[in-house]
Amino acid sequence: MKFVNACSFLAGMLVLGVGAAPSQAAVDSATASQIESALEALVSEHAIVGLQVAIGMDGVVAWTGAYGLADAEHDIPVNDSTLFRTASVSKWMTATAAMRLVESNRLDLDAPVQQHCPEYPDKKWTLSSRHLLSHRGGVRHYWGANGEAPETLELQQQLVGRRAQERLWMSVRYTDVVDPVGRFKNDPLLFEPGTDFRYTSNGYRLLGCVLRGAGGKSYTELMQETVFGPARMSHTLNDDAYAIIPGRARGYTLDAAGGVIRSRFRDVSENLPAGGHLSTASDLVRFAMAWHAGLLVGKASMDAMTALPANVAASDRYYGFGVGVRSVEGERFFSHGGSQDGARSFLILNADTGRTFAWMTNYERIPRNFEVLITQALLAQLD
Repeated sequence: MKFVNACSFLAGMLVLGVGAAPSQAAVDSATASQIESALEALVSEHAIVGLQVAIGMDGVVAWTGAYGLADAEHDIPVNDSTLFRTASVSKWMTATAAMRLVESNRLDLDAPVQQHCPEYPDKKWTLSSRHLLSHRGGVRHYWGANGEAPETLELQQQLVGRRAQERLWMSVRYTDVVDPVGRFKNDPLLFEPGTDFRYTSNGYRLLGCVLRGAGGKSYTELMQETVFGPARMSHTLNDDAYAIIPGRARGYTLDAAGGVIRSRFRDVSENLPAGGHLSTASDLVRFAMAWHAGLLVGKASMDAMTALPANVAASDRYYGFGVGVRSVEGERFFSHGGSQDGARSFLILNADTGRTFAWMTNYERIPRNFEVLITQALLAQLD
């Protein structure tokens, strides 16, 4: 889920700031009971298969909730340790790792990406990590999601074929972040880097290759060293489709008749830096709180990640480095959402209060306004 499609969530974000109750280290039992009742009603009303929620206050996970089923076939309920797909929330984490390399002088944001990822060929224009971090590099997204408008039947058929091939690639297992770059490395850039915005998971796959080269170790090792370890994210790991991972939720969707079925198989190893992790809502909250507290990157890096990109008109919402930024009634919020086969996720942080909220589900067909509904349910109890 792109930031621009998730911004409706922010309309009701008073729960994390404006008009909210004074910050506290834990949610009292009466309020917790009311929150649980409200969320249980939402899960029932919208037939959500499984849902996990966490709230962070004062640097700690202050409240968690688990609803529905992690495995509908075996009637296994969701708990606080159930692992869900992060989907594109991983981009915020990958961008944080990139800034750690910048702080240690191992990565120059304005150097050509080929400096650390020679597997990606030169293009018509210089492409840098700065461009990739802000989705302003012109690297294409999935076929059919780049504004394509094929005018002839032949071109339409070509696009259908490319999309089908791309879907097949999503079942291929990769063991590093370099090989997946080969799937799009020869495609031309959509525009001159820095002149436009196009959300692209391929751009973050390329960034993963850059980080591997700049960091001198695997992407997985780098993430553990710079993000997961320091943030105490003990339940976050690569979503290995073939590994036996205790507590991993099964993914669900709807069939044409509206019945719940298993989601399509997807091996997300090809998408690791852009959205290939498993985690919990509590770990996502820990990440955001550690990031906000300066435990992952310094203030200069956070400012760079949340600054309005160069040559972009002033706006109350935009995409920085791996994180969406929006102002609501004078306060700023940082967020990222994710949508993937068998998963939806969302993480948001109030820049002023540090309050954090995350939810994760194994049901990819949740209603479009679910973000607003779940926020309103929390707002009614915490305001």
